[in-house]
Amino acid sequence: MFAGMTKAQKLKTARSLWEDAVDRDAKWQSMAREDFSFRDGYQWTSEERQILEEELRPVLTMNLTKSSCDLIMGMNEDTKMVFKSSPSEPSDAFLAEVLNDITEWIMERFDFGEEEDAALESAVICGRGFIGIDFLPDPNRFGEIVMKEINIPVSEVHFDPAARRPKLDDASYFVWDRWLTKADFSMRWPKVSSKKVNELAECGNDPWNALGNVSGADGVQHAFDIPNDTDHEYDNDYENELDTNFYDRSRNMIRVVHMEYWETFKRYFVWNPEAGDFVVTPELKMPPKEM
Repeated sequence: MFAGMTKAQKLKTARSLWEDAVDRDAKWQSMAREDFSFRDGYQWTSEERQILEEELRPVLTMNLTKSSCDLIMGMNEDTKMVFKSSPSEPSDAFLAEVLNDITEWIMERFDFGEEEDAALESAVICGRGFIGIDFLPDPNRFGEIVMKEINIPVSEVHFDPAARRPKLDDASYFVWDRWLTKADFSMRWPKVSSKKVNELAECGNDPWNALGNVSGADGVQHAFDIPNDTDHEYDNDYENELDTNFYDRSRNMIRVVHMEYWETFKRYFVWNPEAGDFVVTPELKMPPKEM
């Protein structure tokens, strides 16, 4: 996908893929917003509410959707699966016990259970639920690891439109785009100067080079004065499409796009009789032919 490209070409290609994923996913995202609105009790369109108000009739909602979702979540809590390590030999009993204790400690310490329940509830409501898992060394405590598992809103995740499998394991790329305040952006990417961040906010005739080639926010298209589709606007009759701007002046926030993708590559496994094992090499070098 990106083999042999320069950094600028990769950014341009990534931006095109992201815009294509957002465009192809816009209709589903609109329906998903409607699903979440129904769960929250916003089940009347603005036109329907206006008619009822003109007729002096109460806008009454019997929210059966939320009770059904709560029922499913309750059933899951009562029958939740818990994975345990079991010893295959008597000598493995201590190791299995340690693994189970570590797993339980991690789940409780970093609230993994709550995040997984939130992703499940999202899947119950709209059919999709996403979890992001990350771990890194703790900068404040030497030798300790910080693990994070967060529920990612479905509105922030886009993927290869060619994917067809329910688990999306055939998608060639995934995109996570989210909004950060200017302060959070500067803290996460300190190498991006405040001058370039301000240029992003005020980008004009040449927004593509507003930040240079230094961050995931490259490829700025526009800076709008109107709010984006990330807020819940229940009066829009669920018809607003997602836009692809990178700066929201009304909220003073920057959009960061993170992409993960897969590429195929060749590897050859050559048997080495002297070592008694296979040697992995990117090129297959054939021995010279004897004349």
